[in-house]
Amino acid sequence: MREKMIKRDWKSMVIACITCCLLLSACKKDDDIIDENKMGDFSIEFDHIVGEDRFYIDPSYLYRNEKGEQFSIRILMYYISNIKLYKADGSSYTVPQDDSYFLVDGSDRSTRFTKVKVPEGDYTKVEFMIGVDQERNMMPMERRTGVLSFNPGEGHAGMFWTWSQGYIFFKLEGNSDVVSDDQQGDPTGNKQFKYHIGGFGYPFDDPEAMNNIKVITVDLTQTSGDHLAHVREGLRSNVHLMVDVMQIFNGPYKLSIADKPNVMFNKEDSGNIAGNFSSLFTHDHSENYVRSEAELSSN
Repeated sequence: MREKMIKRDWKSMVIACITCCLLLSACKKDDDIIDENKMGDFSIEFDHIVGEDRFYIDPSYLYRNEKGEQFSIRILMYYISNIKLYKADGSSYTVPQDDSYFLVDGSDRSTRFTKVKVPEGDYTKVEFMIGVDQERNMMPMERRTGVLSFNPGEGHAGMFWTWSQGYIFFKLEGNSDVVSDDQQGDPTGNKQFKYHIGGFGYPFDDPEAMNNIKVITVDLTQTSGDHLAHVREGLRSNVHLMVDVMQIFNGPYKLSIADKPNVMFNKEDSGNIAGNFSSLFTHDHSENYVRSEAELSSN
């Protein structure tokens, strides 16, 4: 009798364990069901570094580029726009354009996130533009809101050339002792360098018009481990990119501060610098199923 009871209890325990596993499996399966009619929070994080060093806006903190030129950073600002996400099957989702303009300011870490809403899904690739597209550059001012606004204290923060009606896509300013005091360098004597990169191909019928709009594509599958963006309703997915400012100098085009301390309207020079943009961005990791921004801010 005792043996029968033990066998019965053992069978009951096995059945209970199997039932529990099945329930857990079912719950997990339910959690993984994707409903593309539901929207989740998604962001791209732009985390600045300078080569192997941390990023500082500090006149006394010096970096050295491949040319051996020391420099400090005073201003770093750039536009991110036209965000698009792709799935493994090639399908994509384009964030509505009105919700897809961001101004990243190196002096304000709160601007490093581009926060949008996208349908639930597992995304393998993200795409974004450095700059402001042709269409928005030509829109009436009342259509240019948020970071594109001309309202004082709200909008573009000096990222616009009033004489040409065009946005500055990327701005990097700093100081370096290699800058000369003559007219080809810095006549103020402050040893400044300034790189203001823009131009959206206007006039459109001019083949020589400066066009430095660049589209950056980041393949999330190239990072080891599961670093896809798993977007779910009520949660946040964040693609964390490292942005190496040193690549402005050390990218495919080797930029010398002494030779080119100020680049703004020269098509060839600004095009060379814009050609380095793609080398700035490296996918470090992705954070999924995040419930609060505090979880991201601590990373």
